[in-house]
Amino acid sequence: MKVHKLGGSSVGTPERLGRAIDRVVYEARQGPIAVVVSAMADATDVLLEATDAAAREDFAAAQAAVRRLTTAAIDSAAAALEGRAGPSEAWAAQGRIAREVRELGDTLERLLFGVSLVRVVSPETRDLVLSFGERISAATLAELVSTAGVAAVAVDARRWTVTDDRFGEARVDLEASRVALAEVLREVGTRVPIHTGFLGRTTDGR
Repeated sequence: MKVHKLGGSSVGTPERLGRAIDRVVYEARQGPIAVVVSAMADATDVLLEATDAAAREDFAAAQAAVRRLTTAAIDSAAAALEGRAGPSEAWAAQGRIAREVRELGDTLERLLFGVSLVRVVSPETRDLVLSFGERISAATLAELVSTAGVAAVAVDARRWTVTDDRFGEARVDLEASRVALAEVLREVGTRVPIHTGFLGRTTDGR
C-alpha cells in the first residue's frame, strides 16, 4: 500500500485541493493507497486565535473565528468540485460537506464556550481544539474523492493511534496502534481511507 501525505498547503486553496483530488483518484486506480491529510492552510492559526479569544472570555470572537474557518472549508470544497462532477452530484456533495463541516464547527463552538467559562486552556484542551483542523480536512477530502468517482472514507486517527498522555508532545505506542489500525482497515475495506494527521488518543480515551 502506498501512503500519501497531504500537507496543509496541498489542500489550502480550491486549486490545490482540486489537484489533490485528481492525484488521489489517479493513484487509487493504480493500486491500494491510504491518505493522511493535514489541516487546510491557515486553519491551525485560526484555531489558535479562537482558543486564545475563548481564554480571554471573548466567546463572540472565538465563534467568529470558527465560522470563518468552516465557511472557508465549505467554499473551497464547492470550488474544487467544479468540472469534477455533474451539477446534481456536485450539489449533493456540497450539501453533505456543509452538514459535516458545520456539525464539527458546532461541536468546536461548544468546546470553546466551555473554555470561555473557565478561562483556562490546558494542553489537553488545546490539542483537542487543534484536532478540528485535520478532522474538517479529512471529512471534506473523503467526500470530494468519493464524488470524483473513487469510494473514500474519512478515518479519525484517534480510533487507532494510541499515545501516552504528554499532551502537546505525545509519543505513539506503535504496537497498540498496529493492532487498532488492523481493525479499522478491515472496516474500511476497498475504500480509500483518508486519515487525519496529528491526532491520537490515550488508552483511557483522551
